[in-house]
Amino acid sequence: MNKADVLAKLDKFKGQPVEIGVQDEGIIIHANIDGHWLFVEGDNLVEVKVNSSDGTYGFSSAIQQQNPFKITYFPFEDVYYVRSYIANDPGDIADKLSGLEPVGTDKSFDDIIKEIEGNDIRKALSPRGNLNVSDVAPGGPYGTFKGSAVSTSRDGIPQYMKDALLKKTENVQEDTQEDTQTDP
Repeated sequence: MNKADVLAKLDKFKGQPVEIGVQDEGIIIHANIDGHWLFVEGDNLVEVKVNSSDGTYGFSSAIQQQNPFKITYFPFEDVYYVRSYIANDPGDIADKLSGLEPVGTDKSFDDIIKEIEGNDIRKALSPRGNLNVSDVAPGGPYGTFKGSAVSTSRDGIPQYMKDALLKKTENVQEDTQEDTQTDP
């Protein structure tokens, strides 16, 4: 890819996780995820990332304690692909696919957008969410907790689960009150 194409893709995917494939050696650099930052210097794409074990061994001076970050330069012409992700939001689907033209199908662009928006994978994300971590917490991107929980602790169900269940109960009560207030 050339510099203008890569920068256009990175601008289009601004603020969302991005993978960039470099050469054919299986090198992948990242942007918009924790511990990874991208820069431009001339005809190079520059990645700064947290120093992790990814193939550099045997250099005692390259360990995390002494050098917590790495910086790597990649020529733009060595970029083979730029990959981003489509969020679970109908607006993001249309935005990410804007400017693309369907090929090998009789379906229109709008038909394909509707098909993607109605795909069952989007429904599969909603019933999860019972862990006390931000990515699968109740009320997070996976929705409210809709299952059951068994506690192995003497203290019973964890407080975050009690809070989530209480919040769900309050929301149901509010919905019920709104329904009864609007009915004649």
